Amino acid sequence: MIYKLKAPPKCALALGGLAGVLLLVGLVLVWPWWFQNRIYNGQMDGRAAQLARFRSVAAQQPEVGAALARVQRSAQQTRYYISANTTALGAAELQKLVRRITDAHNGKLTSTQALPVEDDGNTVRISIRVHMKLEPRSLAEVLHGLEGGRPLLFVENLSIRSQKRGGRRTRGKKAAAPVHYMLDIRCDLVGYMKDAAG
Repeated sequence: MIYKLKAPPKCALALGGLAGVLLLVGLVLVWPWWFQNRIYNGQMDGRAAQLARFRSVAAQQPEVGAALARVQRSAQQTRYYISANTTALGAAELQKLVRRITDAHNGKLTSTQALPVEDDGNTVRISIRVHMKLEPRSLAEVLHGLEGGRPLLFVENLSIRSQKRGGRRTRGKKAAAPVHYMLDIRCDLVGYMKDAAG
């Protein structure tokens, strides 16, 4: 006996086809939307955490601003002081500065001598005694270079003497050699260094 198989109802086939189409539409349309939505939710969570960090940093702004202002004031004040770790290095820095300024104006630095250090509380007074020879036209420029720069320096006990060079008559010649004046300058150069304890 041969049995005939019944043809599946057309309704079930249509329903299966409809379910397949809906599944396909769901995969094509809904799956990317759902996946993109998960990505956006993850990004929103990351941005929310970043916003919380920014808010905590913004809450610290007054304290950080005050600390920055203190550092800037301190930096502006420190540039007026000799930047050395010890008083001996401070005196050496002054001597090097005097030599550089004197040499730049064709002068001759005869000698420098470190003077005793004085502690004024928050600052230490560093002094050196300077002996140099300059041409008269260079005097103002050298003094301005010493007192007008950074760190702040002060010239004290300034003594200037004029020395005449040349102008002697030689035997057998009628004209005298040209007279040339040099200034013999002695002074104390004073600068201040921040006390390490203050």
